[in-house]
This record gives sequence, structure tokens and C-alpha cells, in this order.
Amino acid sequence: MSPAGAYFETEAESQRTIERTVQELRAAGVDAQGVVAPAGPVAVTLASVAEDWNADLIVTGSSRMGDAASLVLGSVSHNLLHASDVPVLIAERVRP
Repeated sequence: MSPAGAYFETEAESQRTIERTVQELRAAGVDAQGVVAPAGPVAVTLASVAEDWNADLIVTGSSRMGDAASLVLGSVSHNLLHASDVPVLIAERVRP
């Protein structure tokens, strides 16, 4: 873990996570594909992958950082809405 508390998966860890998730979705009857996207600004990268795949919909979650944190850090979901011509469904994070 970095001094700031961020954790980054290795490419191999990311690939295993994607493969496991795709298997679970397929087992549930969802026609799923997965890819470890190239490094870059998250919203722009997601929009590019969606366009390359000719996606009908992008589904993403919201961390709900709050207005102050969003002003400082930005909002991936907000930026994705502007970066993509594909419709975006933003799922609200449910907190216990």
C-alpha cells in the first residue's frame, strides 16, 4: 500500500478479477466480456472501450464522495457522461 493509502492491483490481479467476474455473470445467464483497460483517464478510457465494443449501455457505480471531494478529485461518472456518446447508467452506492 502506498503512503497515501491507495492500493493498485497488478495487471495479473486485475485480469484474475475480470475473469472471475465474467464467469459469475455468464453463470447467471449474462452474455459478458471483460478486458483490462489500458492506463489513462478513467472516464475517457471507459468511453473508448465502450465505443470499440459498440456497447449499447455503460453501467458504472458511484462512490458518492460528496460535493467537496468531487470538486477536488472530480467525478468519474460525471466525466463519463460527457466523454461518451453511449448511454450511461450510474448505480448509487448503498451504504449500510
